[in-house]
Amino acid sequence: MLVDAAYVAESFLRAYDTLWEPLDDVTKQRYIDNFISLRWINPVYSNWLLFTATIETFLQKAAGCGDTYRLNSTLRKINEWYVGDGWYADGIVFSFDYYNSYVIHPMYVECLDVLTNYGERRDYAGCRYDLAWNRLQRYGAIVERLISPEGTFPVFGRSITYRCAVLQPLAMLALRESLPEGLSEGQVRAAITAVAKRMFSDNRNYNDGWLSDPGLQRFPARCRQRLHQQRQPLHRIPGVSASGIACKPFFLDISSREMDFQEGLGGRCIPAGPLL
Repeated sequence: MLVDAAYVAESFLRAYDTLWEPLDDVTKQRYIDNFISLRWINPVYSNWLLFTATIETFLQKAAGCGDTYRLNSTLRKINEWYVGDGWYADGIVFSFDYYNSYVIHPMYVECLDVLTNYGERRDYAGCRYDLAWNRLQRYGAIVERLISPEGTFPVFGRSITYRCAVLQPLAMLALRESLPEGLSEGQVRAAITAVAKRMFSDNRNYNDGWLSDPGLQRFPARCRQRLHQQRQPLHRIPGVSASGIACKPFFLDISSREMDFQEGLGGRCIPAGPLL
């Protein structure tokens, strides 16, 4: 319930003028009342804290009634869990998985977007806006370099059936025109396209033309869990959010990285990044 509500709130934050503003007052109040009613839920001490923070951030933006304590404590804790080189721990103990892509980076930055008014304030509750973006950029660069010329990426960690959401940081950075130095629009487009083709060209992901198998390409039974079947749609869409970009460079830029994908060449090394 909390997770589903958080993704609804996140959609409103991402497209506030398009999705939220056109709603009538009665519908808006129903959403606000239902979001507030979820405050009885005590989130797991992990990335789940950000589900609460995302809802409270939306409430603050839409109605000015966000819970300051929940926002402050969550964002400070996420900041404390930063372990370096673009990676956050998902709780007290670091887990090597893609939850930095699925939840942590996107929701942490989007909360700070609103609470600092997109950087007009230097920080919120001691969490610096520019530093959060620098960390996201570093992580995005690492994700891009994990993608092979064949359009595959390493399969590891929990919830790998949320596979599309592995690309969410790259899509988000491209959408916001904030790709790190060394990553071009064409490079990122080529990477996302190569993964999508590799992932979904296998017809075993489909049932009578519908994408229905909640596994990972040819190995559904080994990967899926009940909660993954329920939440996969929530995690699939963010990974392809770059498809909504209207700017020409993302679609027209040709890069050497794109030639790597086209020719199946490898041998690239990840450039050194700043110590964050």
